Amino acid sequence: MKKNLASITISCLLLLSVTVLCINAQPPTDAKIVFMTDRNGNWEIYIMNKDGSNPRNLTKNPGDDFAPRWSPDGSTIAFCSGRDHKGWEADVYLMESDGRNQRSLGNTAEAELDIGWSPDGTQIVMEVNLGRRQIFVMEADGDDRVQLTDAAQGENQQPSWCPDGSIAFTSDRDGNGEIYLMDPDGGNPRRITNDPATDREPTCSPDGKKIAFWSDRAGNLEVFIMDIDGGNPRNITKTPGDQWPSEWSPDGKEILFTSERDGNGEIYIMNSDGSNQTNLTNHRGYDDRPHLFDPRGFSVSPGGKFKATWGWLKHKIE
Repeated sequence: MKKNLASITISCLLLLSVTVLCINAQPPTDAKIVFMTDRNGNWEIYIMNKDGSNPRNLTKNPGDDFAPRWSPDGSTIAFCSGRDHKGWEADVYLMESDGRNQRSLGNTAEAELDIGWSPDGTQIVMEVNLGRRQIFVMEADGDDRVQLTDAAQGENQQPSWCPDGSIAFTSDRDGNGEIYLMDPDGGNPRRITNDPATDREPTCSPDGKKIAFWSDRAGNLEVFIMDIDGGNPRNITKTPGDQWPSEWSPDGKEILFTSERDGNGEIYIMNSDGSNQTNLTNHRGYDDRPHLFDPRGFSVSPGGKFKATWGWLKHKIE
């Protein structure tokens, strides 16, 4: 009887958890851009329509919230926040797509500065300031933090997960800021740029064939794209003023980027060949780090959600 009761309890809890997830973690039904802005005096996370209309504040917190990233299924936004710290310390947080249920994945007293989701939504990669910046990975519920790079390899920053599971990142291990790829466990690091200029902030295309990044090869910061092996690099912005890429659209046809060409940080979108560069924000505040979720490119990733929920239930039952 006790065993049957326990089984019924577990089944009910699982059903309840799935129901709550379905109710509270709904992705947007149309294309939305999440971004960071200081238009209220501190850094906050905002969301807006893909055309730049209807911007609204999701975090509304006096601490700085920054570097937002949609989960692959669009139900959750990961971001960094210093709300529980002073100075440059920050933690990784999650919230639902509408800003509800903001929660920390662990108070580390470190500066966690840049983040990205694994393609299946089960893990988060992040840049951590340990005096020299390094790359870590953890489960999407905050468990099992693993350091992938170390100080002997220089500063390693700005990680971005690629569709094949590899991680693109920036490193100065060879004396200059270059773009690298490594396996998801940190193994097999390989440099894919080799230029006297600085190359930084890689982001992989959805088909895994190209990488967008910024470089000062032209004198100012411009958005470049190259093949995944580093071949065929080309400048696609070609505009005075600094600009840097943030993310591709899910279909790979567009690139979101930040530009200072108008004397202020603004969010732009352009075709992946650099044509049709359009200012989406046009605001006196500084807008940065845009990330697009488009349900037309929706990829179901319930595994990470269920895995995190089951781990919590199992711990409670045991």
